[in-house]
Amino acid sequence: MKSKKHIERLLTGVDQWNIWYKKRANRRLAMIDLSGVNLAHADLAGAELSHINLSQANLEGSSLDRANLNGAKLTGANLTGASLMHAKLDFTQLDGALLVNSSLRMVDFFQAKLDNANLEGSDASFVIFSQSSLLATNLTDVVLEETVFANVNLGTVMGLDTCIHRGPSTVDFRTLLSSGALPLLF
Repeated sequence: MKSKKHIERLLTGVDQWNIWYKKRANRRLAMIDLSGVNLAHADLAGAELSHINLSQANLEGSSLDRANLNGAKLTGANLTGASLMHAKLDFTQLDGALLVNSSLRMVDFFQAKLDNANLEGSDASFVIFSQSSLLATNLTDVVLEETVFANVNLGTVMGLDTCIHRGPSTVDFRTLLSSGALPLLF
């Protein structure tokens, strides 16, 4: 259940939120529900948001740099133009999320679910997609440099032929094996 107190606490400041969250986490309570909340242009850099339900949330233009979003649920969230540099996104559900023109530099998507997510125009330099689900993910005009695709299926990913390669990236054997024929431009 959504709580206005949770939203107010988060908006009063990341430091206070993190102290409260760590005390709360020790009690292992149910997932905090912030689904549908409007946090557009919020400064949430460094926020502890692991295992929080942010489905359908509006995080457009927000700063989530260095935020811990491990295990968070961001299904259908709007992260257009958001900055997620160095954010932790392991086991995060981002299916159907809008990450258009976002900064994803140095993010690790270990076992993240990005099915039907739209990353069009985003900077995915130094990103690691490891054992992630990328079913029908849109990577049109995504910037890649030192990006790692490890044990992921790129067979249904859209826009691979439009990716902007600013430097070398890595595609492992398991990815090539499971993806089938990939566009030569990729």
